[in-house]
Amino acid sequence: MNILYLYFSSSFITLMLLSTVLVMMLVNRKLNIPATQMLYAAIVVILVISVLDFFDNYCAGEYELIPSFDTVWPRTVTETLIYTLRPLVILAELLIILPKRQYRLLCAVPAVINAAVYSTALYGSGIAFSVDENGWHRGALGLCVYAVQIAYIIVLLLCSVHYFGRGNRKQGAIIMLILLTAAAVAVMEYKDILKGYTTIVSAMCVLFYYFYLAFIHQQSMQETIEKKELDILDQELTLLRGQIDPDFIADSLKSIRSLARADKKASAAAIDSFSVYLRTHMNAIRNSQPISFNAELECVNAYLSLLQIRDRITVELVTDLRATDFSLPPLTLEAAVTYCIDSVQSGAQRLSVCTSEEDDCTKIVVSCAGMINKPSAVCVPSSNALENACRRLENQCGGTLTVASEAGAGTTVTIVIPPEKDGTL
Repeated sequence: MNILYLYFSSSFITLMLLSTVLVMMLVNRKLNIPATQMLYAAIVVILVISVLDFFDNYCAGEYELIPSFDTVWPRTVTETLIYTLRPLVILAELLIILPKRQYRLLCAVPAVINAAVYSTALYGSGIAFSVDENGWHRGALGLCVYAVQIAYIIVLLLCSVHYFGRGNRKQGAIIMLILLTAAAVAVMEYKDILKGYTTIVSAMCVLFYYFYLAFIHQQSMQETIEKKELDILDQELTLLRGQIDPDFIADSLKSIRSLARADKKASAAAIDSFSVYLRTHMNAIRNSQPISFNAELECVNAYLSLLQIRDRITVELVTDLRATDFSLPPLTLEAAVTYCIDSVQSGAQRLSVCTSEEDDCTKIVVSCAGMINKPSAVCVPSSNALENACRRLENQCGGTLTVASEAGAGTTVTIVIPPEKDGTL
């Protein structure tokens, strides 16, 4: 019981740091932060080293309890394991950031050589170190562990410079912090300035490295989200482009040219309508932000004017506008008007657009009287243009769009925009 108490009291900071990292890794395990397996390995190595350090100090008589057995051979084995395992902590951290497999295998070579050098003590050789009744003695190759650690630190330095060179300053700063910490402890331990803090610093480095991995993961997720947002914007632009009918534009220009020969005044008005129609569509492609209802209604008037010139039909537009101070995604009203007109049989048509405020929501009702082509109940939009408008309305304003068709009554498109979302994205 006294031995356990001494262990926990002497290793308290190390155990707290490792527990912090372990809890954070377990809590965030569903985030799939990369390379966490290496950190698990590093934690295990540090825990083993902390136990070995305690046992070595116990055998050396640094605690109140005096061992009742010969400590030469146990200390030799313990010291061999400690010096073999120490470089593995930095190696585990280094393997996380090395990009290629062959580099990882190459970096493992110094650790293998270090293990071979210190294992000679088990066979009575003092080339690395030796332990006798008088204490611990460094051999000719006793600095091998420090050389290996410095080598790994240099590689970390090169990686840090590499990240700084690529502009990843935040990543490089974390690596530089780990680098300076590990280098300072290695030098001070070699100079006998600082003893007993190697395991604590190793645990701190693992904590820093978890922050490093979490930062990399967060940055990767942010880039993924930004890419998806760009993809969504590209899709929205593609949908908007799909609402520009090249045939309608070409036929309108032909009709305007024909009209110019017979009625120049009417052709000038048609050109103005065509300009409004084309400008609204081009602006929608450049900027898909919601536009004012009045601007959308102006585009609808221009569209109906061109439609009557092109198809030589009469469309009577009746409006009942009890609400106009709101916004909606561009071309939404035009898509509803086009759908209503196309759904009824050709001939004289009566189109109505009504707006109102109901239950704090803005409601737009577009209806077209006449014999419909395909009667149906309230349904989801079936045309591509109206489907696109429905999606943008939902994504940008949180609104809804429904369609109702009745035989002999015509088609009705109802648009509802929730409160506090008019004109927002």
